[in-house]
Amino acid sequence: MNIKKILFFILLLLFTPELVLSCGPAVLDEIRALVQQHSIFPVDQKVLDTLTCKKLPRALKRIDPYAKWFSAKKYHGLKNKSEQVGVGAILIRHKNRYYLLPYKNGPLYKRGIKNRVRLLAINNKKVSGMKYMQVWKEFLGPVNSLVKLTLMNKGKKRSFYVVRSYYTPSSLEVYKEKDKVIIRLLRFKTRETRAFLESELQNITQNDTLIIDLRACSGGDLYEALDCAALFLKPSQEMVKLVDADGNEEVVKAPASLALFDYNIKILIDSDTASAAEIFGGILAYYGVATLAGKPTMGKCVSQKDFFLSDGSVLRLSNLKIFFPDGSTCQGKGLKPNAY
Repeated sequence: MNIKKILFFILLLLFTPELVLSCGPAVLDEIRALVQQHSIFPVDQKVLDTLTCKKLPRALKRIDPYAKWFSAKKYHGLKNKSEQVGVGAILIRHKNRYYLLPYKNGPLYKRGIKNRVRLLAINNKKVSGMKYMQVWKEFLGPVNSLVKLTLMNKGKKRSFYVVRSYYTPSSLEVYKEKDKVIIRLLRFKTRETRAFLESELQNITQNDTLIIDLRACSGGDLYEALDCAALFLKPSQEMVKLVDADGNEEVVKAPASLALFDYNIKILIDSDTASAAEIFGGILAYYGVATLAGKPTMGKCVSQKDFFLSDGSVLRLSNLKIFFPDGSTCQGKGLKPNAY
């Protein structure tokens, strides 16, 4: 092989997208087998048979609207985001508008923005019409660098700079307003959220009004959400029924635990409330422990599982249907305020 061919091959490797580099025939065969065995959605065999690396993300969406494929590098990065650099906020897109929800004590929070606020522009670029990842990339940058935000806050347009800093994404935050205790659940994180929630609940008295805010909670670990719901239920009360692709059923009941509350709480929901958050809210509403307030939820009421492939990449696939004790599901329709 001459030097020109070697240089061409090196350049091809450098500029070929990671998806193409990581995805090969063996991986595609593994994906096909996993989809056929575990998918709870009807499988279009033609789509599955014609699966290619280039069209993998789009094809997966046609099979399972929530399915994703991650290269080994990307998946490792997602699992190791205990500390991040940025403005310390969740980026939310709703009806072509973008919003920021600051993490408590993060960089944006310390600049005085403590609640959800509409994002108009970032670094002098209007976000209207931009794709989600385009907006998100504008937030990325080295620690101690500046990012300019233009926000609509309390009816007033405001522009200012925020210093990108290290912050740790929270799964739960607590705010107190006189006799109200607001617990903002942002994500059900494995072996974390239940412990934090239980600890905070023990500090609340019967004179406090408890509000659980799920409006920015996109889900997380289903079993962590069930453990959190069990804190409000009596032992052995049925929480959900899980059904896999083969029709096998598993009924999950609340374990024996200390009853923390015996009065109604208010749960705030909206279209950004999804997945495990919908299950948590739906269980408490079903048993009359909580009243749902706000707007209908997303309607993503299935459970997903990560399958590790031979090259280290990961396929995330919907593998369980979820039903409430009365046999109903919120899949495709969401929870409605005061639905139960």
